[in-house]
Amino acid sequence: MPRHTFTDLFGAVDSNIAAVTANAASGMSTYVLPIGWVMLGVSLLVYSILTLEGKVNNPMLDWIYKGVGMMLVLMACGSYYEPWVSRTVATLPDALSSAIGSSGSPISALDTLAGSLADLVSGIASGVVDAFHGWNIGGGFLLIFALIDVALIGCVLLVACAFNLMYAKIGLSIVLAVGPFFVLCLFWPQLKSYFYSWLNTVLYFVFLAVVSTMFVVFFVGIAQLFMAQMEELIKGLTASGGTSSYASAVADAIKAWANNTPAPTVPPTGTSSGQLLNIVVLVIEINFVFMTLILIALDMKSLVASLTGGSGGSAGSGFEKLLNFVK
Repeated sequence: MPRHTFTDLFGAVDSNIAAVTANAASGMSTYVLPIGWVMLGVSLLVYSILTLEGKVNNPMLDWIYKGVGMMLVLMACGSYYEPWVSRTVATLPDALSSAIGSSGSPISALDTLAGSLADLVSGIASGVVDAFHGWNIGGGFLLIFALIDVALIGCVLLVACAFNLMYAKIGLSIVLAVGPFFVLCLFWPQLKSYFYSWLNTVLYFVFLAVVSTMFVVFFVGIAQLFMAQMEELIKGLTASGGTSSYASAVADAIKAWANNTPAPTVPPTGTSSGQLLNIVVLVIEINFVFMTLILIALDMKSLVASLTGGSGGSAGSGFEKLLNFVK
């Protein structure tokens, strides 16, 4: 049965984000467009003065190149910003995620991860029921511990992945909303550094979503591998029925005492003990791998920032600044 928990959640967020971003970008375009025309007029005035003073070698050719570039900048930060820039960049994370081989959008990958974790936890829960049903008390309590442990650490990792995707989506929308102001900085060479800073931040949020999707797809494979191993161990544990042999031995001993006959020997339970030990080892492996993945997910923003040259900040640094302000 397909699960669409995160698809529904992010779908509701996306609809609100898209509306807010479109309104903000439209208002920003309306605000900066008159400034752009003023900058164009100043540029024409300065260029005319330089031409009259003979400081321009090829006035006509230079004017054509610069004039066309200025008009394109005005169009890009004006009415064409939403269809040319904002809408195209907003679809980049999904397009790049599909290009690298992941199935569907980043949100569908997150749903797949949630489904794999749910299957893993459900398999352990069914093992708990089967163990107690077969009077394997020790195995049942061990599986309960494994169930709680895997569920908690899996939820933490799932929340970390969802946080990165939500952070990238909201951050990209905010950056695109104020984009017209920075696109206008392409007008003059002295202001181009601000545009490139904005572009690096856009790429930061785009690739944060892409790298997080790759991480989720990688984790789905690991979760499915652990799920297959856990199912095999649970089948062996419930089949061995270690504690049920002790229950039968106690009943036979009571009957032997009542009939004054020799008590039977307790059958060995090495198979059950071996299965319990294997489950303990597998739970330790899951904890080790999942904790490593959690640390990688939390540090994903630093990795992407080193790739793109832009930094969108982090929740940790914001919390630290808040503490410093309170102090």
